[in-house]
Amino acid sequence: MLHGHSIAKRPLFTGVSQTPMKIFPLFLFLCLSVTSSARNPECITYTYGEEILAMVDDGDYLWLGTDGGLVKFNKRTEEKLFYNKANTSNGLMDNHIRALAIDSKKNLWVGTEYGGVSKFDGATWQNFRPDNSELPYEDVSCIAVDKNDRVFIGNGDYLTVYDGTIWRSFELGNPLLSFFGFNNIAFDSTNRAWITTKQSGASELFTYLNDTVSKIENDTTGFINSIVIDKENNIWCGSPSMGLLKFDGSQFEVYDTANSNIPSNNLSVFEIDENGNLWLLANGAVWRYEKGNCTEFRPNILLPPQNTFEPHSVILDHSGILWIGTLGEGLLKYDDKNWYKYKVSNSGLLNNFLNLIAIDSEGAVWIVFGQPRDSILNFDGRSWSFREKGDKKFWASNFELLYDSDSVQVWAGKNILIEFVQTQYNWAGVYNVKNHRHGTHIKLDKDGNFWQVSSRGLWKYDKYSWTLFNYSNTGIDFHSTGTVAFDDRGNLYANSDIGIIKYDGTHWEVYPRNIVLSDTLNHTISALEIDAAGNIWLGTANIWVSDVVLGEGLIRFDGTTLTRYNYHNSGMPNAEIFDLHFDNNDNLWIGTEGAGLIKFDCKDKWTAYNSDNSGIFSRFAVTPIEVDSHDNIWFGAWWGGLGVFREGGVILPTEVHHDQPRQIPRNIALFQNYPNPFNPATEIIYQTSEVRWVTLKVYDVIGREVRTLVNELKRPGEHQVKFDARSLASGVYFYTLKAGEFYSTKKMILIR
Repeated sequence: MLHGHSIAKRPLFTGVSQTPMKIFPLFLFLCLSVTSSARNPECITYTYGEEILAMVDDGDYLWLGTDGGLVKFNKRTEEKLFYNKANTSNGLMDNHIRALAIDSKKNLWVGTEYGGVSKFDGATWQNFRPDNSELPYEDVSCIAVDKNDRVFIGNGDYLTVYDGTIWRSFELGNPLLSFFGFNNIAFDSTNRAWITTKQSGASELFTYLNDTVSKIENDTTGFINSIVIDKENNIWCGSPSMGLLKFDGSQFEVYDTANSNIPSNNLSVFEIDENGNLWLLANGAVWRYEKGNCTEFRPNILLPPQNTFEPHSVILDHSGILWIGTLGEGLLKYDDKNWYKYKVSNSGLLNNFLNLIAIDSEGAVWIVFGQPRDSILNFDGRSWSFREKGDKKFWASNFELLYDSDSVQVWAGKNILIEFVQTQYNWAGVYNVKNHRHGTHIKLDKDGNFWQVSSRGLWKYDKYSWTLFNYSNTGIDFHSTGTVAFDDRGNLYANSDIGIIKYDGTHWEVYPRNIVLSDTLNHTISALEIDAAGNIWLGTANIWVSDVVLGEGLIRFDGTTLTRYNYHNSGMPNAEIFDLHFDNNDNLWIGTEGAGLIKFDCKDKWTAYNSDNSGIFSRFAVTPIEVDSHDNIWFGAWWGGLGVFREGGVILPTEVHHDQPRQIPRNIALFQNYPNPFNPATEIIYQTSEVRWVTLKVYDVIGREVRTLVNELKRPGEHQVKFDARSLASGVYFYTLKAGEFYSTKKMILIR
């Protein structure tokens, strides 16, 4: 027997939860005014969610876990609700969802990559992390609930069991080894838990019963990556190299391509239906293993010719509908006749890795990705438009061509520059012209020349020819440059390999790296910004990220004196700085690694916004940063998508001109539901006159929230929502629409 070391303690839970709506008299509820002081949220998150990493069936709904948060998908109406760090008031602590499970009380248990475990009862959230519970780590890879509603959590190298009162943790892995993770947990008819783990390439199989963990000793178990259990308590295992394994409690039986007709020796087993058929994932398709025969289920609605995709999980619901969560193609459905595909992102992002952001003069957001590197996405507050370099008709009708060659193309217009570079590795760039004091790769000077940084020095293009400035013609021994910016007098500043280069149009000078940085071996200048007074602000980072000190903090240089702000002498946390940007009130916003988004008034006040105290979804690599005319802070975060943050509430993008005009309502309105009275479903229609964050909720007669129907950004127009009340009792209900300052409530009656 393996007992590991067991921890059994009373919980310290003081979890964050949403405050439920206060109960108030019926007459007050009926007299709610049409308008209120409701405001937009301080943070909104846009993510790519087509990679479904966890999936669980909740009867009428599927819950989907993605790297963009949690999605509630109505299987009948196909409506989607999005839950993320920004719109759950710190209910969901991390957008990277890795595991989902539902207990007998319909509570949803959510395991996250960096935020521990969240419990959601449909209205309120409870969060369990190492700082408020006995959960050993924040990273969760697996969750399952047994017949007694005990929650089993694969957490770091620990199996943690929580019965609602007591936590017990068992260390199954060796923390000294380079890799450990939980694959999945299943329960047999005796409520014994079967756990498969992976450690440094090999897998192991454990059981849990009566607070004792036992290891199944067998060489075969070094090749298990998934398990399901049939009615006879046979353990069926998918292997990455041995095919399909069957364990009857004493020995393994192997089914491979040599002795059976399974499609591959590298497969996962995800589901077992009521007839005992196994559902396998192999060769980019889903297979049903039935009495020794395999039937392939490959969608015919994806990319030809093979319709290739990467399935990640399978659910066969009680109606016989096959649901497939994929890594890149969203949610697929097969009803035994037709295939359907559902997009489960709350945006048009291509992925969650953003490289550059710029805001044009019309308020539209332009985004460049880490991959693909040659395309640009435009978001105007209503729609997302994907633009490629080859779409010259679009570029020519919206921008002026500044330069065009076989390898470089630069367009200008709407206060932004768009650059395409054709090399071995294609490149697309988008830069704000108006923010000339913000350091970027390319800038226009006051005479219309553009300056381009490079590994060979600093390039200038004057609409006739290129000039390269480096050690050969400046008198300064610099070679490579990283960012370039101008002060209000037209002086150029560029970050280089030897320090900060200044050029006044005639003379070149340098502020040496060893003067600016005290540790030139391990630290680097990572960001450059110039304030209205001409002071240079520098962000620093650590070349060797293993060091305890992650940079030299923030540096201000007035041309004579260096002032350093770090965790020793200011409110600047010990974190690498990746980006700097001034807002319209001369506050400096700092994008960091590990500390989130920092605001500094350049005097003495520091404010940190991160995933602990705000809707900001990540602490990791907050970059790039862009500030629009409303002081919305648009930012990307490594692996986190696009965020927009504003103290006091985001002012959402306004619509810009479109080639195809459409009828836009003149005001916001909520209409009476139809039919009314109803049984069991009714339709609710509302309209919005501009881009708004909209919430539509249903309350019972004493003011308790019973359903959230809408909680997302909506474009102008008429919208229709189906409300299915089959799980509710007969009676009077109220539905309330909030959209910015607009607030309206109407009554409806459910009659059985």
